[in-house]
Order: sequence, then C-alpha cells, then structure tokens
Amino acid sequence: MKKRFNLVMLITNLAFSTAIFSQDSHGIVHYEYKEDMAGKVTFQTSNGSEALDQNIMQKIQKSYEKTFELRFNQTEAIYQEFQKVTMKDGSGNATFDRLYSNLSKKVLIEEVENEWDSRKYLVKDSLSRYNWTLENSTKTIGDYICYKAISVVKVSDKDVADYENQISKNNLKSISLLSIDPPKDKTIIAWYTPEIPVSHGPEKYQGLPGLILEVNDDGAVWSCSKLILNPLKKTIVKIPTKGKMIFKKEYDILVEKQLEKMKDEDGVIQLQILED
Repeated sequence: MKKRFNLVMLITNLAFSTAIFSQDSHGIVHYEYKEDMAGKVTFQTSNGSEALDQNIMQKIQKSYEKTFELRFNQTEAIYQEFQKVTMKDGSGNATFDRLYSNLSKKVLIEEVENEWDSRKYLVKDSLSRYNWTLENSTKTIGDYICYKAISVVKVSDKDVADYENQISKNNLKSISLLSIDPPKDKTIIAWYTPEIPVSHGPEKYQGLPGLILEVNDDGAVWSCSKLILNPLKKTIVKIPTKGKMIFKKEYDILVEKQLEKMKDEDGVIQLQILED
C-alpha cells in the first residue's frame, strides 16, 4: 500500500510541476513494431498435418516488423505506418491504414482501404478501455524514466463463440488455411512516462498518466525509437475525412460478408503468397 501511495504522490507532483508545460504538449513518436511469429503460425494440409515452408515463414515474419509514427497534441493523435514499403497483395496494391484518436470525445476513427472494392472507409469506434494497474517498477527509455502498467484482458463470451463457430466450419474434408488457437486471457504490459503528461500511445493503447513509450501485448512489441517533443513547428493532427463513415459493428458485418464470398465450395478461404 505504501509503495502504491508513493507512486501516486510522484505522479501527482509531476503533474503539478508540469501543469503549464502539459497544456501545450505535442510531438512525434516513432515506434518499432515486431511480433515473433515462430510457433504462432502453422498451416493445415488436406490430411490434417501441419506444414510451413521456410520461405513463407520469412515473408510472414517480415510483415510483422514495421515502423509506425504517432503525431499527437494534448487530446488528439494520428497513428500510421512510417515507412511505406511495397507490399504485394491480391490486387498488386499496397494498403495503409491511419488511426485517429480523440481523448476528450473518447472516439477512434480508422481509415481503411479495402482490397475487394478499393473503397476507403472511416470506421468509427469508441476508445478501448483498459483497466490499468500502476506499478512502481521503472526503467529508462531514451531520456525518460518510465513506469510499468499492466492490464489483463479476459476472454469474452463472443471470442469463445467465434472460435467454436470457426472450428466447426473448418472440420471439412479438404482444408488449407492457418490453424486457429483457442482464445485465452492476455496480459498487456505498458511503460509510460509521467514526464510527458499526455495519455496517448501506439495503436489503440492509451489511458495512462503519461505518454506510452513501450507496449508488450502477448508478444507483440511496440518500442519507441525516436521522440521529438514540442518542436518549434506545431504538430498538426488532422482527423481523416476521405472515405465513407461507418460504425465498427456495421463494418465488421461488411467484412464478414465479403469473406463469405471469397470462400470456395468447401467453405475455405485460400491463401496466396506472392513471390518477390
């Protein structure tokens, strides 16, 4: 209890000492994103055996190593891929999304371009809610002392139902797709610095008393590699406007319908890995 009290006092003191500074906090953060897919990805062949070509694994792993940029002010942020490398998909086009968040309005808007119709959508959702537990553990990231926060996300009834439904669909005479692991509770670990008193972070992670500089979400890691704080030129955060506005629940239904159309006669979505 005493340790927890000390941490609260420290954050409170920092908040007071930076009151004027925090009113105009803005900047740019680069995050290196990486998720080790070894052991997480397998393919099932028609006879139920598992197989994974090394070349395919390398392509999959490469797609899980990227650099992202977060531009933020006190209440708004825009998050997107920083290095737009060429990626091949079924249409030969690259697709890049942007994620806008507004803390005061508690809203997320994701700009998405879909491959099946080449249309842009603005998917509107509410901010994710994380029940963060603040800890006294610290480490230094760059020039900033960061504190540890933990959030445990429980498996929902919907996750279980979706998994069971997908497994039942996959019990077919012919199958060739990524194997699916059963849903499980996951622990999210974040490192934030009260020295930069804004509640933003990479992806959809937010809600802490300081900028999040590192996140580990079940093996998916975002690490701050560059931070430009309060540059002379004001950091501009623009809400995405190009695309059809749609609520997330409606968009999820739209995606599900498109996936159904992509299935073959056995109900399987065939995956294609294109060569460089």
